[in-house]
Amino acid sequence: MFLAIHEIRPPMKTNSDLISINLVEDLIYTYEGSAHLKDLNTGKYLIGNLANAKKVGLSKPEDVYGLTVRDLDQHMSKNWGNLATEIEQFDNQIKFSQKFIIDKNRVFLTPSGEIFVHHMKKYPIITSQNKVCSVLTLNQNITKEIEQATSLEMPM
Repeated sequence: MFLAIHEIRPPMKTNSDLISINLVEDLIYTYEGSAHLKDLNTGKYLIGNLANAKKVGLSKPEDVYGLTVRDLDQHMSKNWGNLATEIEQFDNQIKFSQKFIIDKNRVFLTPSGEIFVHHMKKYPIITSQNKVCSVLTLNQNITKEIEQATSLEMPM
């Protein structure tokens, strides 16, 4: 269905496996890469970190809160291409499958025209009623690692 998906894991099975929203918030705020939590019913961003805001050209995390990927796409579409549609598809797949997704080596341009290469990980946040209510997205920026590897490969 989605060719970009590299790895899918099964959902958690018991309430004892559920994590608290406080842990999710702490993870987002302390994650070195871009991270955010999105409500899957509304598609709105609930929590995000500074790296998440900066990658879409905003100055602080709160600027993203309450927006949807389509809102961001209004000023990012020339850099994203069809990324907004792909994100919506990933989120819908997580909502119905209750499985997490890892998509490696995603590439887009930042608003300043810089190449951004990252590994995207999307995790379902499941309620005690075994329903997916939100999705936690973590993006590991690997741009510098790729630039370094490329510079080592170039002949002098």
